[in-house]
Amino acid sequence: MKFNLGDNVLFNRLLFRFLAIVLIIVIISGFAITYFVKNFYFKEKTQEIINESQVLARSLAQALAQGDLKTTQKWIKLIAELNSGHAWLVTNNGYVILSDPSSSISKEEQITSFEVEKVLNGYTISKRVESSRFDEAMMLVGLPMNYSGSNKVEAGLLIFSSVSGINSTIAQIQKIMAYSLLLAIILALIVSYTWAKDLSSKLKKMSDIAIQMSEGNFDKRINIEDDSEIGSLSESMNYLAKKLKVTIDDLTQERNKLKYVLTGMEEGVLVVDEEEKIILFNQSLQNLLNLENNLSEKKLTAAVPNQEIKDGFKKVLQTGEAEHGEFTVTNNGLERRILINYAPIYLDNDQLWAVVALFNDISERWRFEKLQQNFVANVSHELKSPLSSIKGSAEVLVDGVVQDKEREDEYLDIILDETERLSNMVEEILDLAELNTNGVNLNREEVSLKGFLIEVKNIFTKQFSKEDERLNLEFLSTDFNYSLDREKIKQVLLNLLDNAYKYSPPDTLVTLGVTEESDSIKIWVSDEGPGIPQDELQDIWKRFYKVDKARTPGKKKGSGLGLSIVKQIIEQHQGKVFVNSQLGEGSTFGFYLPKKY
Repeated sequence: MKFNLGDNVLFNRLLFRFLAIVLIIVIISGFAITYFVKNFYFKEKTQEIINESQVLARSLAQALAQGDLKTTQKWIKLIAELNSGHAWLVTNNGYVILSDPSSSISKEEQITSFEVEKVLNGYTISKRVESSRFDEAMMLVGLPMNYSGSNKVEAGLLIFSSVSGINSTIAQIQKIMAYSLLLAIILALIVSYTWAKDLSSKLKKMSDIAIQMSEGNFDKRINIEDDSEIGSLSESMNYLAKKLKVTIDDLTQERNKLKYVLTGMEEGVLVVDEEEKIILFNQSLQNLLNLENNLSEKKLTAAVPNQEIKDGFKKVLQTGEAEHGEFTVTNNGLERRILINYAPIYLDNDQLWAVVALFNDISERWRFEKLQQNFVANVSHELKSPLSSIKGSAEVLVDGVVQDKEREDEYLDIILDETERLSNMVEEILDLAELNTNGVNLNREEVSLKGFLIEVKNIFTKQFSKEDERLNLEFLSTDFNYSLDREKIKQVLLNLLDNAYKYSPPDTLVTLGVTEESDSIKIWVSDEGPGIPQDELQDIWKRFYKVDKARTPGKKKGSGLGLSIVKQIIEQHQGKVFVNSQLGEGSTFGFYLPKKY
């Protein structure tokens, strides 16, 4: 019989495992039989020695009681010969009185081994011993002796019997077990090979079909003619393949629907089961929270760094009730405000299965609300100061406290200045409302940029008194013509110059400049003020926004609408605004206008 053990892994495993089982059973059985037989023979031998020796020990005791050492020696010799070994008579102090053969131990030698103390304390002992005194292993039987009629042990009889006969019997049994093992291996090999070959070939067919089923091919069928459980298994797998094909098709359609829905959602979706493992998410969630690509089956605590999200899921898992909340995250340096709604998912048996969370990016609304709140606070503050001045001045005039014409004119000037300030603020709000509602109607005309900027410079400097001439203006430009809405661009530049003046320290330079780029015209206003923090530059053009904390206090402040108006006017010209600023190094505000429009 030729065995091919390399072609079929399943066959090899079945064959070797069957052989291993047979070997284990036979070996365990052999050791067990040997062990029990060995114990049986030793017990029988021990009991035989005890029974025979107890009979002879009585005669030995009589001889000892009579003080007849010669007769005692004969009995010791008889006991040694009957047991094919040695016999020692030991006093209650452990000293040897008589022994046979006498060469095995010296007379009057004290014995401290062989558990002689137990024998002298009245116990009968039996054990296997190996000692340099003997050429082979011995069976020791110790009998306590009392020959004077008292209850006290007066001597001990130690009988050493050879176990070579027992060992010979055990060796024969082991040889029989070895032959049995070899025969069992041969028979097991034949039976195992035949059975494993047949079983493995059928299982291999089913395994091949199962692999193809796992790859999505459910059209294959298993053809095995067998009346046993293997045949039933093949029919069951064929039926399973048919049902799986229908089920997988249905699940694929449902999964694709869910995938398309999740992919198309702008909101982030995250589903976590009761063990806090992530079981569902979409790309929008990863974009919102800047998470790694593969989150499936990961623990929520390891995949999501935000503690507020973790606490929200834990609370819903504990209470089983819907929750909602808001938190702020920083994604690629941009602050985002996220609205999150948690909802528990229950199974049909009302058992909490998972929690789904919907993440909405409300950053724009959040920023707008913050800007509105800031705007209301700023406008309220701005209105409070001029109204207080107007009210105070009017009360002084109405009460007739001031009789001097010159003082009266001063209070009237205060009322006029504060009224002008309120009027400008209202005009800015109305301009912004008009830009948002109707846009900008541009009245373009060809102008000389150099002349136009000189005109803006002159208009701006006329508003200063001699006391304010501490601010120097420098004009840098080359002359070329450009078509623009004169009044709107003038409004833009005056706004930028006014901001530069307000936020510049005394005796510093404000520069109004224009240069020609490859495809655009660049106009800018720079100052040497305190600058703007980098994290606020992205919001500087938004309406209602003011960077009070980074600017020089003490001068007149605006409403936060001017730069927003500038941005909308420039965008109506198809242009683009810009700002460059460093804290402590000043700021440059400007815009680009395209050469072709």
